[in-house]
Amino acid sequence: MRFNNWSKSHSFPLPMRYPRVFVKYSTYTKKPLSLQAVVIIVLTIAIHALFGYYLTRIYLKSAHPNNQPVNDILDISVLWLAPFLSGSGYGAEALSFIQGLHKHITNLTIYHFGDIVEEEYLSSLSEETEKLLKQLWAPNETLPSYFIKRQYEDDQVARKLDTRRRMFPDGTLIREPILRSLHDVVIVQSIPRGWEPYLFETAKYRVGRTVFETDRLPDEWAQHCNNEVDEVWVPTEFNVKTFAGSGVKSHMLHVLPQTVDTNTFSHPSITPRPRPPECLDSDFIFLSVFRWGGRKGTEFLLEAFLREFSPEDSACLVILTATHKMRTNATYYHGLIHQFANDLGITSAIRPRIAVLEPSISNQDMPGLYAMANAFVLVSRGEGWGRPYTEAMMMNVPVIATNWSAHTEFITPETGYLVKVDKLDLFPSDDEEMMNYWGHLLARPSICHLRQVMRFVKENPQDAKRKAINAKQLISTRFNQNAVTNTILNHLKRIKAKLTTENVEHMLATRAKQIIAQGAI
Repeated sequence: MRFNNWSKSHSFPLPMRYPRVFVKYSTYTKKPLSLQAVVIIVLTIAIHALFGYYLTRIYLKSAHPNNQPVNDILDISVLWLAPFLSGSGYGAEALSFIQGLHKHITNLTIYHFGDIVEEEYLSSLSEETEKLLKQLWAPNETLPSYFIKRQYEDDQVARKLDTRRRMFPDGTLIREPILRSLHDVVIVQSIPRGWEPYLFETAKYRVGRTVFETDRLPDEWAQHCNNEVDEVWVPTEFNVKTFAGSGVKSHMLHVLPQTVDTNTFSHPSITPRPRPPECLDSDFIFLSVFRWGGRKGTEFLLEAFLREFSPEDSACLVILTATHKMRTNATYYHGLIHQFANDLGITSAIRPRIAVLEPSISNQDMPGLYAMANAFVLVSRGEGWGRPYTEAMMMNVPVIATNWSAHTEFITPETGYLVKVDKLDLFPSDDEEMMNYWGHLLARPSICHLRQVMRFVKENPQDAKRKAINAKQLISTRFNQNAVTNTILNHLKRIKAKLTTENVEHMLATRAKQIIAQGAI
């Protein structure tokens, strides 16, 4: 059930019937209330308030049975292939999944797939995370032959595999297949174009995990979803709708939301990051975190802020951004913003304060960054999930977002501020890195309404605080590690029930023809 529907139909206003009875009685008799009557009224209000509070907590637990401590140990073998070492969105999401899952299934192994290894990201990992990755790293016997062949073709890697390295007399490597064990489930977390049959060579059952942000899927994605895997896990009902609308078989689609590190983003030791030098101590700080590009609505945010605020408004926009696969620094983005403001005719003399942070901020420093902010704003044109929103919400920071796509399942009028959409329009086709979006519809947020919302949030801190409290309760209840781990376990239990001997033999026989045809063995 979508949360926005749930939240509208299950609110808990405090009952006030009994106090009203006493007041009416007093008015009718024209007598002042006695001390005893006042005490009864106060006690009645307090009891009803307490009752409403506990009723709300009980309902939240009953409405979300997955939000219970995870005690199950499921006897199942899972190989999870994802860009664990890249620092990408897919990689960060996969890491968050296995951090909760690994204690609750008997055999979980992982391996890097789908993106380049980023050394800078690896150096930023905590010792605990690095230890977990090494602990779960798949041995060769459990990997599809595709990965074994790649290792054997790399002499440097082959030298490390002393027990496996055999050579012909002329010194060339013998590339022989290694006996591999069969997994109950192989999960590949990447774009569907990467779901080649050879990746599932050791799988009894195949799962694809993916996401997309527009009103439809790129060409051929639906074909890969229908033909290369047995089911597809997507983060939200928005994805279910767009995938099914693009031709993916509905029965194959299952929702698995992302999880939020509730410990990291609510730890009592978090201290706010020092303000950038561009911001004054008295400034209301709007924070935005995004990858620079057309989909994130950068131009809408900048125009709204530049037109709505002035240097006298005590407001500062702080941006943390980076460009896809391009090494840049804060100076580069300051230049882009300066040019954008000039194009709008907003000179430096009347321009509000904007600070751009260096993109080298580590994951460990993110909680302090959110703690520095008074509000988080990201008017994306479309999201498949929206991790920065959930992190800000966990930090009690009010959020402003576009009223369209996946994040509207947890950002509602009760938990944040939604900016009206002027229309859905075509994504521009002048950005080759974003060619997957060409011809797709995305939201065009209203600059006029965004200006109004930003002004309102700045000038109404009590309303913003109320929504931030609701948001944190929602995120910590529905998307904590226990809740999401339970969802994964329920999916795996359902899959395990399908894995009868007869079903497995049929699936493997059908799949063998595809693998051999591709020359993967």
